[in-house]
Amino acid sequence: MILLDTDHATLLKYPNSERGRRLIARMESVQYSEVIGIAIVTVEQRMRGWLAGCNC
Repeated sequence: MILLDTDHATLLKYPNSERGRRLIARMESVQYSEVIGIAIVTVEQRMRGWLAGCNC
């Protein structure tokens, strides 16, 4: 299993950046039997950021 953290989720927002391209290439090279997940803490952190932006 490959677990993405908050930094990885942020990189996916910028797919044209060098680090974003490398992460996407790495994810595309994963075997279909491999699972890619995201930590619940990352979901919570992303939600806090989105909600703070809506609170303006």
